[in-house]
Amino acid sequence: MTNEVSPEQAIAVLEAAGEKFELSPEVIQRLIGLSATSYLHRMEEDEVPFEPLLEPEKIMPTAVVTLICSLMEAVNMNLFDLNLWMKPPSRD
Repeated sequence: MTNEVSPEQAIAVLEAAGEKFELSPEVIQRLIGLSATSYLHRMEEDEVPFEPLLEPEKIMPTAVVTLICSLMEAVNMNLFDLNLWMKPPSRD
């Protein structure tokens, strides 16, 4: 007997815990690290880029900015560094 769960089951458990703010700091740190690394690999491998969020309207801008700032500080980056990686605006 294995303890394996499907991705859908894992996401359901995380969503339920996240809504109650019951995720430990270590779990959040691991999820952010795995998410960032996985997103980078998929963006590099896929021919068609995809959005990082399924439902961006459900995430407050304050949460996004807080995470971005914390990540930048954690890896010793500043706004100048970030600007080097930003894509130029598309001119459609």
